[in-house]
Amino acid sequence: MSIEFKCNNITFDPATNKRARCGKKLRAPLGKAGATVTCPSCQQPLNIPDAPKSAIASVKKRDVMEMDFDDGSGGGTSSNSVTHDRISRCRKCGRPLDSKGVCHTCNYAKPSMKLTEKELDNIKVKPAGCQLWLIKILSEGMPVAVLTSLIHFLFVVLTVGGAVLIIFSTSGLVRVALLAALLAAAFFYVALVIKCHQFLRSPHAKLAWFQRPFWNFILWSCRQREWASNIKRSVIDKRGVPVTDEDLDKIENLKDAGVLDLEGTLITDDAFRFFYRMDRLQCLVLRDTDVSHENVFRLQQTKPKLWIWY
Repeated sequence: MSIEFKCNNITFDPATNKRARCGKKLRAPLGKAGATVTCPSCQQPLNIPDAPKSAIASVKKRDVMEMDFDDGSGGGTSSNSVTHDRISRCRKCGRPLDSKGVCHTCNYAKPSMKLTEKELDNIKVKPAGCQLWLIKILSEGMPVAVLTSLIHFLFVVLTVGGAVLIIFSTSGLVRVALLAALLAAAFFYVALVIKCHQFLRSPHAKLAWFQRPFWNFILWSCRQREWASNIKRSVIDKRGVPVTDEDLDKIENLKDAGVLDLEGTLITDDAFRFFYRMDRLQCLVLRDTDVSHENVFRLQQTKPKLWIWY
């Protein structure tokens, strides 16, 4: 008696640039159930399942590929036995990842809960989340460097023009007050530019006090509209509920959620293993939780279109 099954490995076709299941029908001896072998079709490792029930074991013989096993009595391993781990492939393009879980084709980084400071510094920093949205809305296709240069030039022109106007059109205490206000505005602009640059370049930078009101207003507005948009998405709101990392696995339809509001819950960094598997997630609220900034930053760079409040 033998076991007949299909290979469920994901293969990548460079010609079509698409991924698909191998689907090759295979046959193995009953005694090899549970063994790890190499598929003769896609050359990837797979596990031989247990013997199927007789009602679902019917496969046409001409479509089945026999697997070569060394049945010698010497106790040796089979010729197709796999001594290495499964091949880790990129979720985006399907190509193999390197030993550090990075795809050199599309720069995808495999999620990892064991993250050191050195690994954080090696992450390629790109605009993500709200920054990505703002750049898209404001620039309308214009390069970011050109846009920021124009903004700086405009601010300098307005500041110098305002100072000249104040000096020649006012006097006394009014002139002093207006020049002081103009100087304060210039310092505020410089601080805003420096903080925004740090926020986009440093993994450890956090929102400044003058950035938080705008970010909090967006969150308040989304909640007031119950996260409504032109895209139909599932909303899971657990604000203030004592949800732990283990409880996330019990939430129904968590993987298909578009919005996950976990403000004030008891989750920690262990919850990120769920966030990486949520392919439809668009908005994530992690304020007043025990998550670390490092893991938030890694998640943000892995999912650049995800908006995160923390």
